[in-house]
Amino acid sequence: MLQVRKNRYILFFNHIKWLSFLVICLLFLNNLTSAQAVKITYSDTSKASKALQNLNDTSNAKTAINQDSTHVPISTDKLDFEVKYMAKDSIVYDADMKKLMLFNKAEISYDDIKVSADYVEYLQDSSLLSAFELKTEIVDTSKEKPRIFQGNESSIFSSLYFNFKSKRALIENAYSQYGEGFILSQQVKRNNDNSINGYRNVYTTCDQLSPHFGIAAKKIKIIPNKVAVTGPANLVIEDIPTPLFLPFGLFPLKQGQRSGFKLPTYDMSENLGFGLREGGYYFAINDHVDLLALADIYALGTYRVGLVSNYNYRYRFNGNFSMNYAYNKIGEIYEPGNQISKNFFITWNHTLNQNVLPGSSFSANVNIGSSRYQVNNSYDADLYLNNVYTSNISYSKTWKNKPFNFSAALRHSQNTQTRLVNLTLPELNFSVIQFSPFQFRKDIVKPRWYEKINVTYQFRALNRLDFYDSVFNINHLKMNDFNNGFVHSVPINANYSILKFFNLGFNTTYNEYWYTRKMFKQYNFNESKLDTTLENGFFTARDFGVSANLSTRIYGIKMFKKGSIKGIRHVLTPTVSLRYNPDFGGGIFNYYYTTYSDQNYTKQRYSYYEGALLGMPADGKVAGVSFDLGNTLQMKIRDKKDTVNGTSKLNLIDGLNIRTFYNIAADSFKWSNVGIVYRNTFFDNILVSANMSYSLYAIDKTTGRLLPTFEYNQSKKWMRFDRADLTIGGRLPLKRNMNAQAVSNQNIMRNMGMNYENYADFNIPWSLTFNYSLGISKRYLVAKQNDTIQVTQDVNFNGDVNLASKWKIGFRSGYDFNMKKISLTTFDIYRDLHCWEMRLNITPFGYRKSFNFTLNVKSTVLQDLKLVKRKDFRDNF
Repeated sequence: MLQVRKNRYILFFNHIKWLSFLVICLLFLNNLTSAQAVKITYSDTSKASKALQNLNDTSNAKTAINQDSTHVPISTDKLDFEVKYMAKDSIVYDADMKKLMLFNKAEISYDDIKVSADYVEYLQDSSLLSAFELKTEIVDTSKEKPRIFQGNESSIFSSLYFNFKSKRALIENAYSQYGEGFILSQQVKRNNDNSINGYRNVYTTCDQLSPHFGIAAKKIKIIPNKVAVTGPANLVIEDIPTPLFLPFGLFPLKQGQRSGFKLPTYDMSENLGFGLREGGYYFAINDHVDLLALADIYALGTYRVGLVSNYNYRYRFNGNFSMNYAYNKIGEIYEPGNQISKNFFITWNHTLNQNVLPGSSFSANVNIGSSRYQVNNSYDADLYLNNVYTSNISYSKTWKNKPFNFSAALRHSQNTQTRLVNLTLPELNFSVIQFSPFQFRKDIVKPRWYEKINVTYQFRALNRLDFYDSVFNINHLKMNDFNNGFVHSVPINANYSILKFFNLGFNTTYNEYWYTRKMFKQYNFNESKLDTTLENGFFTARDFGVSANLSTRIYGIKMFKKGSIKGIRHVLTPTVSLRYNPDFGGGIFNYYYTTYSDQNYTKQRYSYYEGALLGMPADGKVAGVSFDLGNTLQMKIRDKKDTVNGTSKLNLIDGLNIRTFYNIAADSFKWSNVGIVYRNTFFDNILVSANMSYSLYAIDKTTGRLLPTFEYNQSKKWMRFDRADLTIGGRLPLKRNMNAQAVSNQNIMRNMGMNYENYADFNIPWSLTFNYSLGISKRYLVAKQNDTIQVTQDVNFNGDVNLASKWKIGFRSGYDFNMKKISLTTFDIYRDLHCWEMRLNITPFGYRKSFNFTLNVKSTVLQDLKLVKRKDFRDNF
């Protein structure tokens, strides 16, 4: 028993001995690790996070401590936010120095601040962060520069010292971006209010680390998202100072719209004198509406003022409005050849989102102004070559599950050559979509003949005012100056298939016209003129007609077993139509009357509703047959590249129609002219169309009038040539090989509302758009007793060529073969200079002879930093 108890004591003391030895070893290891650095690999993120939490816990602080619900003491000088970090290579924490070191692509973030660099160091006691770029013997261009991010702003640096508590920083060789601008500073001091003081700075809009240009200043004060202010500044180009100095610099940094002055561009003109162009003030009214007030002024009296406004309410509507007034003065009143003109021009574009009013749409496109405004004030060839101004304000409405459509429009058309103005105030349209009144069954597999009858209703009202802008006076405007009309139309049609190969169609239309005035013409023999009398009131007239047409298709196919051509198909479509219209000029209708038209007692038929806007019944009975022979020709080609189908189609003739009409009810000239219409598209890019007309009747050689006898009886020819027209237009190269990125950029610009065609496109090495027209007419001249051929032809073309990767030349010109003159010719030379751009527009000859040279910064922030030199037709260039 004693021996057993003794053995137990020996075993107990042995355990005590080994336990003491283990405690001593643990203490030794603890002292050893406290004197050495602890290395934590990047993959061990859990340990790294715990280490960072230990950094934030200042447990040895001598200040008073607080306790939470778990009675764990927390330091009062702790950081307000969690510090997060990572590194690609390694993370090292020195416990004695309380220093955290991050190697290779290190990142550390605190609050909204994030720092990335080759090497990052953080001292826990002082809350000081240091970041550096490590220099290597081998230059690695792919290596990213050290950066600091805060909010939407970022900066590149070579070294950075940042205190998390005071939020003050010292940065060396900083490169910061603020919107479209960049600021390079040799040294930057960041204050706790986020303001920045820079030493030896350059402000630029060039995105290169070594910018091509900039505005250099020794000192700069930056208030983020507001403004950057410098002392005396100097323009530097390619590191070379220029003679251009500024007493101070003020650069807005606020993103989005902001109000401010728009600096003018100086100009010098021989006839206008020294001038300032396009200066004004921009009003950033709110996020939806802005306003730009512009003005031009010249020393010799010419000036122009204008307003431009853009508005955009997302998912509701958007548009723009501009209004300009110009006073152009060339020479003094007492000088010969002096010119003084007052012109205005107004544009308005508006689009309503269809989701605002489901089933309704509203749009406006207004271009109205003086006839000479664009000629006197525009440098755009497309604008001053446009002879017609058009405007359209339209509204349309459809009803859900109802067959009704309604539209209303206000229109304007103005010819700048004749100065004739047409105002439509307004035009109304109401219609009922096609329906089958005799179709009572719902599920119809084989409809009966009367169930195929379709009816449509249309109503149209039009009120128009025509005048010449040179003599128009609104104070003298009367109701009789307006011309208006109303018409109700009920078309009825039915189509049937006969014997599987023929299509038979029936059509009839009833029209009822409403007029507000009636016209009477009577020849005044005393004054030798035709007098016109108007009678105001409400008058009606009506007409109707019936027609039937029969058509079929005849196919001709030729197949080839060998060669690249697999087959040719010819489709012939003959159509015969019968038409009948009663005589509405006399009888029970009596919409026409006969009166004398000259001193020789020549009788002439006139309508009571002559000049009606929406038409009037025709004089004379029409009962005739029309013939139309249509042709298409296609060829199928074996394509070795197409492994799916193996063939491709080529249209040789898109359409070739021969047509004429025979009026059975006419007393003479029963046959109309024979017309031939041809159209075809080659290579999907070149369109060719031609029209030819031949007469079957002969001409009286003594009077030059048509004879009621066939040409064959006089010259043994079946037809006599009357007129032909040919048009060829297209674009080269035939295919545009645009890569996916180019197409994406083009679509993005269009979605942003930017006109892609106004920007230089370097994705296409060259392009050419052309249009050629030829007109030939044959007339018999009694004086010469022979036929005279009159030919009109002209060609117009425009295009561009890439001379190099950043050089582009655009051109436009043409030639009038009748006048033997070159039409308006312009050359546009463009050079992309990275952050700058150069444009040279030249009109070498003609009335609009001019040149315009512009060298400017691309960015809108420094858009007024430019060099402009121009001369135009007003300077006798």
